[in-house]
Amino acid sequence: MVESFALDSVLISWIAISVGLFVGELMLPQFFLFWFGVGGLAAMVSHILGIPYELQWGVFAVVSVVGLLFTRPFARMISKEEPKKSVVGALIGERMKVTKRIDNIKGTGQVFGKGDSWRAVSEDDTPIDVEIIVEVKRVEGVSLIVTPAEKESE
Repeated sequence: MVESFALDSVLISWIAISVGLFVGELMLPQFFLFWFGVGGLAAMVSHILGIPYELQWGVFAVVSVVGLLFTRPFARMISKEEPKKSVVGALIGERMKVTKRIDNIKGTGQVFGKGDSWRAVSEDDTPIDVEIIVEVKRVEGVSLIVTPAEKESE
């Protein structure tokens, strides 16, 4: 039967657990602690309904786990972030301007792009003059391997 509603230590504990978990979810929004907070509320209701203390923990666990199992994959799917490229990997495909003539035989070459100057090497050993726009094909060590960029049709 339903006992009279009174604040006892178990009820206060379930309230504190639920509130703590919901606050934790607000601070670390990963849609993980939310279901434990809901489980705490369910356990609190089961306490009010007079369910024995040991079973209240079962209610807490079942509601929390079932909630996680049904919503966690969906939450991951909608919040999935694209993997970030490394700084160097992000340069591949970028267009840059030659600031120092690229000559693989003389060991010279520099390009400017993404706010920095980079050492550059011609992919096919063909010298590339200053002011030419090049495209980064790959990175080897500390050098960008580049080729003259195709002119974009207008």
